[in-house]
Amino acid sequence: MRGADLHGLDWDSAVNFAQGWYAAHAGWPHRAPLPNRADKPAPSLVEAYDRGFADGGGDPSDLFDAARRANRVAEPATGTAAGVAHRQSGRLPISQWAAPSDQAPPVSWPRRLLVLSTPDMHRTPLTERSKRSAPSAFELARAGGREDLTILLLSARAGFTLAGVEAEADSACLTPARADELISDPSQCDAITALLAGRQFDDILVSAHGDYLRVIDAFSVMFPLCRTMARTRNSPLQQRAHLRTWLDRGRAPGTNIGAGHIRWSKVAQGLSAKLGEFVVRYAGPASQRGHLIHMMLTDGSLATGYVTAAREPLAPDIWISSKARLREEMTLALRRFGGATRLAGNADLFSGT
Repeated sequence: MRGADLHGLDWDSAVNFAQGWYAAHAGWPHRAPLPNRADKPAPSLVEAYDRGFADGGGDPSDLFDAARRANRVAEPATGTAAGVAHRQSGRLPISQWAAPSDQAPPVSWPRRLLVLSTPDMHRTPLTERSKRSAPSAFELARAGGREDLTILLLSARAGFTLAGVEAEADSACLTPARADELISDPSQCDAITALLAGRQFDDILVSAHGDYLRVIDAFSVMFPLCRTMARTRNSPLQQRAHLRTWLDRGRAPGTNIGAGHIRWSKVAQGLSAKLGEFVVRYAGPASQRGHLIHMMLTDGSLATGYVTAAREPLAPDIWISSKARLREEMTLALRRFGGATRLAGNADLFSGT
């Protein structure tokens, strides 16, 4: 009936039109019929099939047309504008992004995007009976001169907004019903577009789970494509470790830090780690208080004579205040030395002339 109403085809041509249209919608390959009738030339029926196939979304000239349509049919329909756009884009949903690692290259803070949910804005107690609490993901992301980092927040009340200190007062939990409302709300697409307008990103991390991740997943197509895209996974402890790993790869504009995977090992003297030609080792307690770590080269000598991009000398003996921050400080030291330059014997470089 569609072929007869839209194109004025007769019965035989309309049947072939319907076969082509249904084949395109079902994800089948293009297979035009080969009729053998004296009263109906074959070219007219094939033309009707081709027209129906094209109206159904098929394109025989595209090598990957059948595969794309088959994948589209296999995906579950969400019924939302974001879901339809996601199926048509062919992009990987955020829920399938890999966990962050230290192998990706460092990126400056203005070109990094962190997506948090409301639970990430609140502190969590260290233990059930302890009065002490661990810093929130938002506090970790904003610590240490990371003001240029863009943080997008998903909350139950407002949907997608830019994260700020005032968001800590929002303790409303995202229910499945409210999540469905946000997914079906077309204004959320406009909100994401407006919040990210004029910004360029090379690195994205999503820290969300449960219904929060379901909402973000529905708007995957609204987020920019980047060189590195990841999300936190598994238990809360692993999620926090993933966040720290991602934050360790950030750098301030105009600075250099070492890239690559850090290899950790334990020797008789204590914890050690290696990045490229550098090896950092725990040297034990300091004379007064705190602890010491030594930055060394692979030949066992101290890493002396290294300077940063700002011509600041780096000392191979590093003091840390608490052993609880040992791995964090060792990571920072390796990254700092990995992006430094060795200028031994050029003391006048530090004079500023």
